[in-house]
Amino acid sequence: SHLDGMASAPRYDVSIHVDPEHLVITGRETVWYTNDQAEPLVDLCFRLYPNLPAYNGDMQIGRVEVNQKGLNARYEADRTALRVRLPHSLQPKQRIGITIDFKLRAKQRESGRVLFGQSQGILSLPNFYPMLAVLRNGSWDLSIGPDFADAVFSDIALYKVDVDAPKEMTVVATGVILEQEDTPSGRRLTRFVSGPARDFGLIMSQLFGKQSLTVRGVTINSYHLPEDASAGYSALWRAATALQIFSDVFSEYPYTKLDVVEAPLGKHGMEYPALVLIGSEVYRTDKKRLEPLVVHETAH
Repeated sequence: SHLDGMASAPRYDVSIHVDPEHLVITGRETVWYTNDQAEPLVDLCFRLYPNLPAYNGDMQIGRVEVNQKGLNARYEADRTALRVRLPHSLQPKQRIGITIDFKLRAKQRESGRVLFGQSQGILSLPNFYPMLAVLRNGSWDLSIGPDFADAVFSDIALYKVDVDAPKEMTVVATGVILEQEDTPSGRRLTRFVSGPARDFGLIMSQLFGKQSLTVRGVTINSYHLPEDASAGYSALWRAATALQIFSDVFSEYPYTKLDVVEAPLGKHGMEYPALVLIGSEVYRTDKKRLEPLVVHETAH
């Protein structure tokens, strides 16, 4: 029943190759988009969130195509958006599949609140893919929010994301793992799929330990650096308790798992669908903030 009304929702089919040594991610995505407006559309816009100053990444777009036919695309909004000219106007209820090649560089950062990039051996890659902008009153919203606010404004979509990363890397993402296979070159391909989700979070580390428990059919996983295992255990229980209370008060939790992940966010937290990031300082020097922060992010 969750998928009722999702027939016209965008679908993302993304595959990325992660080179953690050089902090380079190469990717390709196909986005299936249905025009649910009353008017025909002549272009589609995508957000390139890694190019925001707050993310401090570098995302470059390669080829953009429909049915192997190259399309005209240009950057807008300080390279935080891409406008793709459609080969023909997209009529109401009509569907189109657009394929985009992209390349992403992340930075190594030693301290502070690292939303995007690598720090403490953790590679945080939220919103790493070109993401459809939101169409409002017939025009694409390409506005950039203030640094302190959530960057992302997006419609609900369905995701299939293939991540090719070194085998020793623990990869955590919004979706659930559908399949995994090791490749001859010592890498591992993980396929994630999500139900309806607002966006798609991704974070990984070779150092992560993991603790899990299940409540009400939902698997809750706590990922943490080795030295923070006891705080990681505490985060696990806080998330489990919050999930039970909020399921009673708000409504049932809509996903089959919830990941709580130690991240290089300092004393801050951040939420993505089915995935909560908590700053590592909270696990260490600021433990009294662990409960309110985990509870707050779980509430999102």
